[in-house]
Amino acid sequence: MHTQTTDLGISARSKLAIEQATNASDIRQSQRLRFLEYRAAKPAPARDNGQLSDIYDDYCDHLIVRDCDSRDVVACTRVLQVDKAGMIGGFHAEAMFDLSEILASPGKKMELGHIHLHPYYAGVDAFRALWSGVCRMAERQNIAQILASVRVDASDGGTRAGKIAERLLHRYPADSCYAASPHRRVPAAGFSRREPVEVPMLIKCYLHRGGRLCGHAGYDPRLGLANFLLVFERRDRPGWLRALGGFTGESLTLATA
Repeated sequence: MHTQTTDLGISARSKLAIEQATNASDIRQSQRLRFLEYRAAKPAPARDNGQLSDIYDDYCDHLIVRDCDSRDVVACTRVLQVDKAGMIGGFHAEAMFDLSEILASPGKKMELGHIHLHPYYAGVDAFRALWSGVCRMAERQNIAQILASVRVDASDGGTRAGKIAERLLHRYPADSCYAASPHRRVPAAGFSRREPVEVPMLIKCYLHRGGRLCGHAGYDPRLGLANFLLVFERRDRPGWLRALGGFTGESLTLATA
């Protein structure tokens, strides 16, 4: 199978390049970055190869950001198209949310996976590079809605996540046709609107780009995590394309057999 890695754009200021990885070596680099992030949060498994992989890797498009000087992969994410989701039993978010309302809404959909940033590059430029690749992919494939999940620490039993959810649902709710109920919701937080709540930076970035909350956060007590599901609509195109300045790549070519 012939494969290639396609540039989606370069920021001269930050010296970062966004690419679609379509060869095994680049995908392994993204898996290593995912593993480093996982290991920083949890002890490494007794048997590991320094990579974090799962069944979705074979069905997703992998976007990576490189440092143009070192050529290291410093940020990555995965994108799952709706046709590929059908081959694997559904979108990743369906493990935590009932997406029946969203899936019944008109328009082509794709799912953005979790964002992974190397700690030395965990700034706006690396995120902006990834987001530019996601948006250009959505434009080329005439995507109507992008779904995105954000994980938040819930080791306190979900109290903080519950407060964040209640604050955001009041200010940034998605339309009712994009409602998604979690299979297990974070506990009710008894939130006061006057109480200050620190919203995670990634959620702020998504809200700034037009993302809206699909419902309450899902809760995974086993992992001590809460998941927030957001949707971006094509009709809010200026929102999801916001802050792409500096990334001027014009073409995206997927690998062909």
